[in-house]
Amino acid sequence: MKSQSQYYLFYRSNLTTICQNIKRGKVSLVVGINSIGKTLLVEQLKSGKFIKDFWNKEKFLPIFLEFKDKTPPKPEQLYRYWLNETSEQIGFKLPIDVTYSDFSFHLYLSEIVRQVKDDKRIVFVVLDAQNILNQGEAFYKSLIYLNRFTYGKVSYILLSEPQILDCPNIWARRFVQDLAKNKFIFLKLFDTKTRRVDIEREENLLGCKLNENQYSLIIKNSGGLHGVIGALAYFLKNNPSIKDSGQLKKLVLRDLMFQYWIEDIFHSLPLKSIQILKRVVQSRELLNSSQKDIFGEWLVDLGFLRSNGTFRHPLMLSILQKYTVDHSELDNRLKLINNQFFYQRQKIKLSKQEKIVLDRLYKTKGKLVSYDTIGETLWKDDPEKYSLWAISQIIRRLRKKLTLYLLQPKIIKSVRGEGYILLN
Repeated sequence: MKSQSQYYLFYRSNLTTICQNIKRGKVSLVVGINSIGKTLLVEQLKSGKFIKDFWNKEKFLPIFLEFKDKTPPKPEQLYRYWLNETSEQIGFKLPIDVTYSDFSFHLYLSEIVRQVKDDKRIVFVVLDAQNILNQGEAFYKSLIYLNRFTYGKVSYILLSEPQILDCPNIWARRFVQDLAKNKFIFLKLFDTKTRRVDIEREENLLGCKLNENQYSLIIKNSGGLHGVIGALAYFLKNNPSIKDSGQLKKLVLRDLMFQYWIEDIFHSLPLKSIQILKRVVQSRELLNSSQKDIFGEWLVDLGFLRSNGTFRHPLMLSILQKYTVDHSELDNRLKLINNQFFYQRQKIKLSKQEKIVLDRLYKTKGKLVSYDTIGETLWKDDPEKYSLWAISQIIRRLRKKLTLYLLQPKIIKSVRGEGYILLN
């Protein structure tokens, strides 16, 4: 009872924001890294106090859907689970011979909503929504439709790991943009009081009693992450001889499962954020420039960095320094889409002359483009401006610009006395 009261108090600001969004018919996108405690927030949404103070008072019908630790479902599996859970909690009877498809999902979900009394509203609470970000157009169109055309009768609370911040799925991105206006609720790291309560919770689960020194070690080294608190409590229960942070760190970093878990946390970050994080850890001075970029801001919002650029999680530091991205999973091609250049889903900002030159090189990738051809493209209306020096300066600026987007400057190869080649 004591622990639930403390958790409720800790999450009160998040719960207040969620309540305000739901009352306005808006969507709440709650984001936190793996192990921060999203499940605990859902427990508060299910708590008797919240049911009494909000769900019942405001006449809302919450539908809790959980994708925790699940592999991404196929559309048919998702539709079956979503419709069955919704119909069971609402009291709607699905046909016995129902087939689960894009059409039936939209049809029966719309019918369920129509049968709900006019003074009631449905709120879908989706835990670990990162596991459904791979779904297609029909699924997300149905969710958008139900929110827009029922005039706020249907709303959503999505709790997700950071994949949702920069999801490559265009329909998931549209859902985030259209219904949440790209506004996210970031979960905070536990404060000291909540860390103590969380350790007590772990003691009950592990069937043990930790001493005050072990409490201090967990509070100091957990970084306020619920999952790390549980892991450290487990390590200390089984290794009572550990007396200081140095010993604890050596023990934890020898555990392969802990290493895989932390790597999974890093893997959930947008690619550009993890690259910024690695650079800032090496030099804090880089934070000021990085925070001007949304990918840098997210590192502070997610609790990886303090506002002064220091890394919050010393147990993760050596793993972060060794962490590399599996580039085989990434699309490493430079792309031209609607007359704009993109690399790994990032729009590349170029000056007019830089764009003209890159466009000319891009359209003949792998082939030599002469100085004269570049000059004619740049100054076709004023050939007197032609200058090899000016071309070389544009190429220099272009290469420098591309490195900001993590493209190798050597992608533009110089051929002395002839011109340039954009490598494939």
